[in-house]
Amino acid sequence: MPRRILILSPTPTHPVTAGNRAYVLATARLMEAQGHTVHLAYVPREGPPDPALRAHWGERLHLLPYTHPRPLGVRLRRRLGRWTRLPSWRYNLPVDAWYDPAIDSALETLVRDQGFDTLVVHYVFLSRAFLRFGPQVRKALITHDVFTDRYRRYLQEGLVPRWFSTSRRQEARALERADVVVALQDEEAAFFRQITRRPVLTLGHPIELRPQPWEAAIPGRILMVGSRNPLNVQAARAFLKQVLPEVRKAVAQAHLAVAGTLGEALGEREGLVCLGRLEDLAPAYAQASAVVIPVTAGTGLKIKLVEALGYGRPVVSTRHGATGVTDDTRMALLRTEGQHDMPPALIRVLRDQDCARNLAEAGLDYAEGWNRRCQATLRRILGPPPATG
Repeated sequence: MPRRILILSPTPTHPVTAGNRAYVLATARLMEAQGHTVHLAYVPREGPPDPALRAHWGERLHLLPYTHPRPLGVRLRRRLGRWTRLPSWRYNLPVDAWYDPAIDSALETLVRDQGFDTLVVHYVFLSRAFLRFGPQVRKALITHDVFTDRYRRYLQEGLVPRWFSTSRRQEARALERADVVVALQDEEAAFFRQITRRPVLTLGHPIELRPQPWEAAIPGRILMVGSRNPLNVQAARAFLKQVLPEVRKAVAQAHLAVAGTLGEALGEREGLVCLGRLEDLAPAYAQASAVVIPVTAGTGLKIKLVEALGYGRPVVSTRHGATGVTDDTRMALLRTEGQHDMPPALIRVLRDQDCARNLAEAGLDYAEGWNRRCQATLRRILGPPPATG
């Protein structure tokens, strides 16, 4: 029996300018493909809804009230963290620190009036919404990432911590509010199982299969897709400085094309083509002879990797960039330990058309199997049909 699903998200689905937006949209489409009615309740942490968001969702878009809270206790804790040089006090937040209580009444009214039987919440810092509903509403928490001491990963890379970080105890508190916890990849799921009694399932990013014709590929074009976050910028700059010059020694026409807001942070460099923000990535993938995932830090499933497989392009990725995909991708991509050993892999793909096409075909096969697993997992997440009568 189809469900009536309300998605609560601080991340809009449109325009699709970042991986987390693509994931919210892809999971919503997967729900719709299984016959469920899906609405989006948008918490505007990232600003007012874009016209593209309104156009996509129409009457199924619900804008919730939101003012970013600035609790006195949080401000005092951060000041104490600076004075005492305790980074956990400075960067970790209570799990509800970003939750505006004004959401509660608006959400309750929406669920009651529209008859939703399932609430899907994105991110642990909105999990407080679950407390307003009893067992008649199925509650699924899509985590996106492990937020326990997340600040440490930025400090290890010499970067200022961004986004959200919390303690292990606070994250466990958020997970316990749900009926089911959803991780993006198995390593994260294993951690969640250590801190919660709730069932934990892994739901990767559903892949849109859009294989592109090889005739459109530009010789030597290496594509990188990404948003302008510090870890992407750091990886792209290192690639341009250390990897691309080595590749160009063997393949003279080799160059890096960057799609997305990432290009805005790179400036003008030799061998770099910035494509800017693209409404449709298909032409960018069609022109690529190879796709590179050069990240060496960060967390979560690298959505651009699985996306590239669906476009039928050969992928060269660092081991870190391939986090979240299973070992059976050995035939579907070339995986390197880091950026230092990327040049030989890229040279091989750019020079050897048979190798490139074999990788692309294996990637599409992998993507098809990946989607079947996603579909089966979503059925488990949503659980049995709601009781009627």
